[in-house]
Amino acid sequence: MIPENQETEYEAQRGKTARFRKAAFHIHSPESYDWPRGNLGELDNKEEFSGDTGPERFVDALSTHYEIVCITDHMKCGFACKCAAIAKSRGDILVLPGMEINVKITGTGERLHLLAVFPPDSTAESIGRIFAQTDIPDDESRSGEEEWSVPSLDIVLEKVRSEGGLLIFAHVEGDAGYRQILRDVVEGSFRSFLLDESGDVKDDQRKVADVVASIIIDHPPDVIEIMRADDYRHYIPLDDGEGKSRSIPCVVRSDHHSLKDCGDPACTTLVKVSELTFDSVREALKFWTMRIRYESTYDEPKYPHLRAIHLTSDHANAAFTNGFFVFCENLNCVIGSRGAGKTVLL
Repeated sequence: MIPENQETEYEAQRGKTARFRKAAFHIHSPESYDWPRGNLGELDNKEEFSGDTGPERFVDALSTHYEIVCITDHMKCGFACKCAAIAKSRGDILVLPGMEINVKITGTGERLHLLAVFPPDSTAESIGRIFAQTDIPDDESRSGEEEWSVPSLDIVLEKVRSEGGLLIFAHVEGDAGYRQILRDVVEGSFRSFLLDESGDVKDDQRKVADVVASIIIDHPPDVIEIMRADDYRHYIPLDDGEGKSRSIPCVVRSDHHSLKDCGDPACTTLVKVSELTFDSVREALKFWTMRIRYESTYDEPKYPHLRAIHLTSDHANAAFTNGFFVFCENLNCVIGSRGAGKTVLL
């Protein structure tokens, strides 16, 4: 039990430790043309979030479920940028502005959805630069149903990263996801291998997966949004069958169009960070096999662990005359120069 007079210090230090935070990488706001949708609650009313205080109320609602949120409306990011600015002044939630981009691949005519996520200080104008030299209007003039026609995904990757953003392949197993689009493209060529006489799928389905892997490896996103937590196994490592492989970070799909849907454990990713910043999230994704988990399958540590140690001494030359040290439930590392008191602490 932490003494009452040390609870404030305990919470302040614990807030600096790396721990898993609840996150949703694909949330729609009232700015999306199809919001609200799905399970609806009393707050799922666009009027509730209109006016100058609308973004603040929306952030309040999100903070009851998450510490990290990416707001990705269809082809628009104005509301998301306002929410990000408000969250930045709070400290209890990180909101990353972005958008769900409707992409059309010229030549094939295929359409897919990509999520672009940017640092919290980004503006609608800076994010909108990814559409430079296209006929897509500015943020306030967009309906959300525009399409960005590109000859190659490399262009989207380059544009998003040039503005400091992350690119996520959205709902990769869904109807508008990347893997589904690729299956549609190759289905005719592989149908005889995939189905038996009764129409059942055979083991040779791996041939299609190899094609998907090859294209994702050639156009690697920063993150893949998977439909279910267990699907991450398909992407570590991702092998194209020709000797090339890549490990791509996976987050579980949220794609919420209502506040009532928020907080569902099956749609919540856990991100291990020590502070709520864009750089911390980016770094966690680099080491995703250790720092990314999924709430629906994550077991909290059940073993006993030290929460804190308070060391006091009346001796002037003591290593600690009044030392208060907080520990997290995961791995802790004590670092210090010779004579700093590491051994005393241990």
